[in-house]
Amino acid sequence: MNGKRLGLLVLSSLVIVLAASFCLAAVDNEQQQLDQYLSDLKKNPFDTALREKIINHVRTMKKAPAIPEAAERAMARGKIAFERAKSRDGFGEAAAELRKATDEAPWLAIAYYNLGLARENAEDFANAIASFKLYLLAAPAAKDAQAVKTRIYGLEYKIEQKQKAVTLCDECDRLNKAGRPNEAVTACREAIKFDPNFAEAHYNLGVVLRSMYGTTDAQVTRGCPDAMPEFQEAIRLGYTLNAYTLLGNCHFYLNDYIKAKNVIEEGMTKDQLTFGFFGDTSGRSYAHCQLANAYYKLGEREKALTNYLKAKEFGMVDPLLDNRINELRRALGR
Repeated sequence: MNGKRLGLLVLSSLVIVLAASFCLAAVDNEQQQLDQYLSDLKKNPFDTALREKIINHVRTMKKAPAIPEAAERAMARGKIAFERAKSRDGFGEAAAELRKATDEAPWLAIAYYNLGLARENAEDFANAIASFKLYLLAAPAAKDAQAVKTRIYGLEYKIEQKQKAVTLCDECDRLNKAGRPNEAVTACREAIKFDPNFAEAHYNLGVVLRSMYGTTDAQVTRGCPDAMPEFQEAIRLGYTLNAYTLLGNCHFYLNDYIKAKNVIEEGMTKDQLTFGFFGDTSGRSYAHCQLANAYYKLGEREKALTNYLKAKEFGMVDPLLDNRINELRRALGR
């Protein structure tokens, strides 16, 4: 082999080595940039623009990053939670798990798709749309890309319908407080037409129907049969403690004290003031008072006293409450 030939081989080998070196350096730089993005995202997990930047960066990387075990774990937990979910709250729990996966691997398309499904079923439509858009960004050539776009359009329509329902539900509440129950019922029913799964609209309708004929014991008793199915539907859709309390209250007015007790206790076990009609502490105060009334009628003085005291502890101020507490204390020798 002559010297010229040998020189060419050496030069060729050197070029290959240098190219490989440059390639490895590029890969290292890409990973370092990704690591910096991930560090920034941990500080600002709701920064959608940063998520988009990460997705675009990963799509240009020469070597795809490994999926962290924490992301795989969150995906598995989210999948199980989604399969077990039977209510809006259940799908919300699934979404919370899947969100962790998108935080750990913010470039992972399937994580955004699954998160979108969970949020859609939790009726968190705006965030579902955001998740599906990130899925399309991460997987623009996905076979279901057009189907996902169509899904987004449908969710946009649902948001519009939901907003109309919210406006009518608020109007229902305003009209009822203004002493115009017939108009309030119409507004609530219209809200339910726009969004049949709107728990607050069913709850507000129940509130109106319960006192449709007035606020005396006899008038509330008359209104309860129409109100109770609305409270039950609100509960089914996720409106918890307040609906349970008023449903139990209706059973109380209908002289079914055991059912009243059981219903209110079930609501208090969940203890989720989803919409806060009574406010956080006042909602609990009202629930304890209604539960105490049921125990009082059942002759369970100790439990009645405990719950009346709880009602007072949570802020209820009423001379009749104080009188009942003093009566029970005397009866119990306190």
